[in-house]
Amino acid sequence: MKKWIFVITTAVALTAVLSSCMISTLPTMPSVHTDGTAAFYESKNLFKLSDSIVKATCIAKNGDGDTAKNDLIVKHHLFGRLNVGQVFSIYGKGFEPDCDYLLYLAEGEDGAYQTVVSPFGMVGDDVIWSDGTVIPLSDIKTDIGMRMAIIEAPGEVYFHEDYKGLVNGSDLVVSANVLRVSMPSETTLRYTAKGITAECTVQARRITLLVEECFKGDAEKWSIITVIYVPDSYATMLSSTTHDVFDGRYAPDDIEAILKVGAKGMFFLKKSPDERHNVYFPVNPLQGIMRNGAERKKTNTVVELPE
Repeated sequence: MKKWIFVITTAVALTAVLSSCMISTLPTMPSVHTDGTAAFYESKNLFKLSDSIVKATCIAKNGDGDTAKNDLIVKHHLFGRLNVGQVFSIYGKGFEPDCDYLLYLAEGEDGAYQTVVSPFGMVGDDVIWSDGTVIPLSDIKTDIGMRMAIIEAPGEVYFHEDYKGLVNGSDLVVSANVLRVSMPSETTLRYTAKGITAECTVQARRITLLVEECFKGDAEKWSIITVIYVPDSYATMLSSTTHDVFDGRYAPDDIEAILKVGAKGMFFLKKSPDERHNVYFPVNPLQGIMRNGAERKKTNTVVELPE
């Protein structure tokens, strides 16, 4: 972890800037400098709860207290859908006009944003954390980039004995055209099974699909989705009926033949538990990707599919 800066070299200037914002909720400077551990741990948890993370300037404030309407403009995008220059509003206290903030935001069903935690005041590109720690914004951005590089994968991988079980075990079932297949690359996955969280680095491909027909799930026709394909299961594959370790006696379709630009296939997919990544995984390495309709063999050693 890059060492954060905890010493304020121009205390007088800093005090003047903070005073100009007149924010009662800004923390006072600690008499003993922290090592940043608590702030770093808190930032990890806040990232998990946030839909967007931005540096924003308050351009207008109407009212006081919890009902105050604060208009803000995004000055720096760190994560999420809010872009630089975009104006949005938040109701609540803790804001003053012409002051900068680091905001961890959750987006409601109506598209409105609210803060996950009280806004963190900023001086230049330094963030004043809740315990008084001074953290460069660049360090927070680097940390967010590292977290986005880790993809949350489904924690339990099951082999299904029949078509009904396969469909029930999938979040999305589509017939789709392959638009793009990346070269295998090192990808870090995080998954939780039986209450235990683990990380692993695997060789994975990103498959871009154009949906022709959706049989289960909410993908629209002609929409584009991304699938993370890992040839070897990153987690232990279990039988969906016995919950014992699957013995692997079945052979999959020729997946490599399907994973070519222009090819068509049936895809049985699980969505990443972290919706911010907006990616899918095959329900398992054997049954998640199959030939489509008339292109299929009449018999299939993995599962029977209706023509």
